[in-house]
Order: sequence, then C-alpha cells, then structure tokens
Amino acid sequence: IYPFEKEYFKSSSLKVDYVGNPIKEIVLNYTYDENWAKLFGIKDTSHLVALFPGSRKGEIQLNLPLQLKAAALYKKDHPKATFILSCAHDKIIPVMHNYLRDDTLTLNKDLFLLPKSYSYELMKQCKLAIAKSGTVTLELALHKCPTVVIYKLTFFNRFVAKYLLRLKLPFYCIVNLLSQKMVFPELIKKAVSPKKIYAYLKTFTSNTDERKQ
Repeated sequence: IYPFEKEYFKSSSLKVDYVGNPIKEIVLNYTYDENWAKLFGIKDTSHLVALFPGSRKGEIQLNLPLQLKAAALYKKDHPKATFILSCAHDKIIPVMHNYLRDDTLTLNKDLFLLPKSYSYELMKQCKLAIAKSGTVTLELALHKCPTVVIYKLTFFNRFVAKYLLRLKLPFYCIVNLLSQKMVFPELIKKAVSPKKIYAYLKTFTSNTDERKQ
C-alpha cells in the first residue's frame, strides 16, 4: 500500500504490486457529522488540539503522559484551547483514566474523550495535533492538520531496533517517509519530552511558515 514497499520484494519469488493506500479514498468519500462536537458537550471548537496516543495499552502508558504534560504547557499560554483525546476502543478508557485523574486538565471542561468513530471530524476541525507515529499521521496529513509526531519506546524495543535490527531510517513517520522530507516534526525514542513537544506546537499556533508547510 506504499510505493516503496514493492522494492523490498525484488529479490524474492513473490509477485508484488503497488496498489495504493485505501485511506486516501476512505477520507475523500467520508461523510462528516457537522454536529459531532455538540454530541459530546464541546461548546467551543475555535481552538481544538487533538491527542492521539495509540490503541494499545503499552502505547497509552508510554505516550499519553507526555501528551498530557505538553497539553498542560500549551494551555498555560493558550487558555482558550480545548483538548480532545481520541479513544481507539472502549477497553483502553480505564487505562487513560489512570492518567487523567492526576492531570491538571479538567475532564469534560479542558479535555474531552472522543470515540475513534469521530476521529475524522476531529482531524478536520482541530487546529493542531499530537499523534503517536503510525497510520493516524497519514490520516492527519490528508486532513491537512499540522501535527507533532511522537513515539516513546521501551528500553527493550530501543535495544532491538538499534543493535539487533540496526535500524537507521531518515524518518520514522510515514508522512515524512512518503514525502522524503520533514513535513511533520517527529520526536522518537529518547528525544521525546513534553517541553520539546510544546516547542513544536508553538510553531503551529499562528500563521507561521511551519504551519503553512
């Protein structure tokens, strides 16, 4: 589904063709619910910031605390901002609540939980986003939403990637890999921190060159 994948199979006996990514067609044909915000009690949609921490428990545990701390820093400078946390499925909601209980953002006031089924509505209307590296970044790009991409790894995963798989990629975010340039800033492995996430978010807030790109 990505143009560079076909090259990987050249030395094999498998017949592989690049057929294109279905997500582009899905987004183009999607019917948006214009009343989505009212359904969840979100009154002000003028300054929405979307949070996409992932769909698995481990991803939530590693990435959500960083996103929430970055959101708190952003809120201090932009008090009118409202944060929308995308929930991939019901099973991870209790995991999220473990971090929301101790957070400085008030649930259903500063921050709202949103089912994945309304994620495209959120992407279309939000001002910017913080997203875990993955397919969601491609969906955000297709919605032209400025995004800071993060992915915090466990020590074991860092070890495997660096010493066993010896991964040396120019980029990790699929949007940057497809573009062959840094479209979305990405903070991967040890480089990710709330302050660094916030620093990139600030460059997207006003009508800057970074936001235009």
